Amino acid sequence: MSLPNSAALLLTHAGIDRIGSIVINGVSQPDGIYDFGTSTPFQTWAFTKGLDGASANENGPGDDPDDDGLDNLGEFAFNGHPLNGADKGGIFHKIADSNDAGTEAELILTIAVRAGTPAYSGSPSPSASVDGVTCRIQGSTDLSGFGAWVSPVDPATTGVPPAGTGYEYRSFRLDGSNGLSTNGFLRAIAEMP
Repeated sequence: MSLPNSAALLLTHAGIDRIGSIVINGVSQPDGIYDFGTSTPFQTWAFTKGLDGASANENGPGDDPDDDGLDNLGEFAFNGHPLNGADKGGIFHKIADSNDAGTEAELILTIAVRAGTPAYSGSPSPSASVDGVTCRIQGSTDLSGFGAWVSPVDPATTGVPPAGTGYEYRSFRLDGSNGLSTNGFLRAIAEMP
């Protein structure tokens, strides 16, 4: 699209578009993705991952176009790919000793989170918010409820792949799981406030 210097380009929407060719003030701009308005980080991510709203490319936070059981919001929050059911992102569990005072192994959950996520805080389920998404870590010893205490620990990244561009790892332990005398469960939940 080429407009004379005195012309105005009126875009009738606010959102993200892939532009093949555009000239602004006589200068050819590179093709690529342009954000015309107030797109959220989630919307930008969805667009770059190929979610255009069409069938099998649904772009809503609660949609699951690859039918892998993790909705688009979870894929965004934990660095998964919404169109590849084999790529559920960076969610790993292990039995290892964390940075607590004891030396016994405990249940640890390591997740990929958006870079720049503040420290997780709160009890019994620590949470943090970034890019319009709140992630909460919950624990249980019997799956009858998720009220067991969970604590952030130093990232346990041995044996896990790199977090990916724009993501970093955080780890959490199920308090009281030293020695794993009982069952333990940890889960990560992503939600938009």
